[in-house]
Amino acid sequence: MEEPLHAHLRQPILKILHSHGITRASSVSLQVLSTLLDKYMKNVLVSCQEYANHAGRNGLRVQDLVSSLEEMGSTLDDLGDYLEIDCGVRKEKERAGTNKDELLGLQRYAHVVGSRKEAELNEFKGL
Repeated sequence: MEEPLHAHLRQPILKILHSHGITRASSVSLQVLSTLLDKYMKNVLVSCQEYANHAGRNGLRVQDLVSSLEEMGSTLDDLGDYLEIDCGVRKEKERAGTNKDELLGLQRYAHVVGSRKEAELNEFKGL
């Protein structure tokens, strides 16, 4: 049975496949891709938490994400290029400018996902 988070990742995966001209995919391939994406996101969040802990903080900041992505070989510029080229999202601001609301939203998303996974783990452990 597919985990709820994996089910949540299905639509973004389908959009990515579609952006590359893939219009059909088996349920097994979608399951594998969602598992890979889930593991990648977990690794990013664990790395973010390690950066926050190293800085003596309990909460994540955007810099934790930037450092984690760089540690894994990506940058925010890479993500921006992907969104622009592969997803058709146009950049409205220069790379030097940062939209504070977008960064805050990203930070909130990381906190919500991390909190949700922690709650699921505690439920699994019976706490």
